[in-house]
Amino acid sequence: MSRPLLLLVDDSTEMGLIVASLGRRSGCEVLVCVDAETAWDALSLRWPDLVLLDVNLPGASGPDWLRRVRAAPEFAGLPVALYTHWGLPSDVAAGLDAGADFVFDKDLAARPADWQRRLAEIRALAPITGRVGNVPEAWSTANAPPRIEEGGSDNGLSAARVAGLNQALRYPCLQRLAPVVMRAVLRQALLRTFARSDLETWIASDGLGLDAGRLPPSLNPNEMLHLSVSLTEQVGRLLSVEAGSALQDALIATVPGFLEFLAGS
Repeated sequence: MSRPLLLLVDDSTEMGLIVASLGRRSGCEVLVCVDAETAWDALSLRWPDLVLLDVNLPGASGPDWLRRVRAAPEFAGLPVALYTHWGLPSDVAAGLDAGADFVFDKDLAARPADWQRRLAEIRALAPITGRVGNVPEAWSTANAPPRIEEGGSDNGLSAARVAGLNQALRYPCLQRLAPVVMRAVLRQALLRTFARSDLETWIASDGLGLDAGRLPPSLNPNEMLHLSVSLTEQVGRLLSVEAGSALQDALIATVPGFLEFLAGS
């Protein structure tokens, strides 16, 4: 039986050697590509179980390569982890906007046990990661509490849920997400939850939450529960499962009806 294939796209020779060693110790086969074109060609030879993608590459950048991958139907669902440093928030945001599923902190390479633990966590999540459409089927509206019908939305409840969501997004478990990164996370969660063209305007100017004054008056308050679930799932993938659980606990404490929503799904 072949070992899982880890495709590293990084032009650093030193990082290539480190990941090759750590990957082998984790039971993976590791293929290192130093630029986007080589990595593109590698996809035609064998489907990787996970791609670790650097942002700054010679020639096409990591996000450029990823946009090309996401536009190709034959590579739909390819799990990609942005391989960068949390201390480079603009790089993280660029990778998320291009379609990265995970973030794998390069700083973990100095802590082999933590690096291998993060790899195992990502590999466990990769097969169930949904890339397109709304929140996962398990959280579909069919499983939600009864919706408020069109024309009967409760603006007070919507406002309370927005306020609670914004409060939860400032909890300590999310301190690693700089404003530019949080904006990218919110943008992706909104796209997964709502089919609208004005979603960017819903995000507060500081990037750390939603601007309640810009949300449509007809917003169904139950939709905020779906958005909360999407954010929990994203944080679990980008930071850690533990961080996702911590955000879920924060949302239960701050968003009216979120605990009942989870219990009824």
